[in-house]
Amino acid sequence: MQNIDDQIEALHIEGLRELVDYYGSYDRQISEVREKYNFHCVNRCGACCMTPSINIEVSTFEMIPMAIEIIHEHKDDLFLKSLDASGIDEIPCVIYQKTSLDGREGYCSRYGSRPLICRLFGGGTRMNKNAQRELILCRLLKKNQYISAESLAMVTQKMPLSSEVSTYVRGLNSDIDPTLYAINVALKKALEYILFKLHWLNPEAPEPGSPPFGTPPGHFPVAA
Repeated sequence: MQNIDDQIEALHIEGLRELVDYYGSYDRQISEVREKYNFHCVNRCGACCMTPSINIEVSTFEMIPMAIEIIHEHKDDLFLKSLDASGIDEIPCVIYQKTSLDGREGYCSRYGSRPLICRLFGGGTRMNKNAQRELILCRLLKKNQYISAESLAMVTQKMPLSSEVSTYVRGLNSDIDPTLYAINVALKKALEYILFKLHWLNPEAPEPGSPPFGTPPGHFPVAA
């Protein structure tokens, strides 16, 4: 089986390699800041993930790395079934795994391929109405930070600016619909897009949703 990097190259999607690389560099940058100033999200908190997915809007392109990862693990049927129900924009992100009955504790099961908005929350900044840079924080994060005001100011200066990184990511691809969707809807669209592209690249594979024959769906062609 090809590794993820080979699969990414084989798909020939504009900006995809740059997106994956940027996700990695973004995580390294914010991790360094978090460790240096002891600035962290509340441990095991799932508050931002337990909201209806309509409150977390992302583009299809942002979800492509996650879709590739899911297809690589042959779990696309499982996810598409869960995403095929009505009202998927009214339930929490299907990637979130609860570890408490009320869902307030849990974790992201696809943390490495999560979309940009999930990286920005607690790991990004924005300009407020007074044209001053401020951290993007939830109520719990504001309440549970115990670092000094000086350290918090340094964190604010070193975290990426959301408007700049969003503009960069949007500019990576001009082919895929840039509309923002509820994260569950965007994941479904990303899975369908990759499965369709795989079928186009490998005509002997069945169309998405068809009974398997010959080369199974999710088979990635060898990069040229």
